[in-house]
Amino acid sequence: MNQIYEKVLIALDMEDKNMELLVKKAIFICELINPKETYIVYVNSPLAGTPSLVAGSIHEKREDVMDLEMKVKKVVPEELFHKFNTTFIVNTGDPSEEVVKLTEELNIDLVIIGKKVRSGFESFFHLKVEHKILKNVKCDVFSLDLTNKS
Repeated sequence: MNQIYEKVLIALDMEDKNMELLVKKAIFICELINPKETYIVYVNSPLAGTPSLVAGSIHEKREDVMDLEMKVKKVVPEELFHKFNTTFIVNTGDPSEEVVKLTEELNIDLVIIGKKVRSGFESFFHLKVEHKILKNVKCDVFSLDLTNKS
């Protein structure tokens, strides 16, 4: 039986250098499964000290969504966003909780997240986020390895 993924959420919760790699790989997956709707979500975690997309801004403002859209469109051709009916969302809060909440609110079929080998406290925080997402969403999750640039 083939799984149909009509709504895909791509969760960005990482620094810019990895955001580009995740977006490229996630859009490649979207080209294979051809979803009707795609949501690209950036969650800023104030507890983790994640840098703001727009210096000094308060997240969840229109300017932050526009900034996210500009950063992603530098990586992926714009026509793909129209093809997948892409919506950009910027939230502040606990990344795993925000992803789970959006997955339920938007009736998402597939969540795409990135993972990268990390060390020290950073590894504990990010493994915890990935684990919470895997444990709490009620749809499929595809975790992309971002440690290998090939």
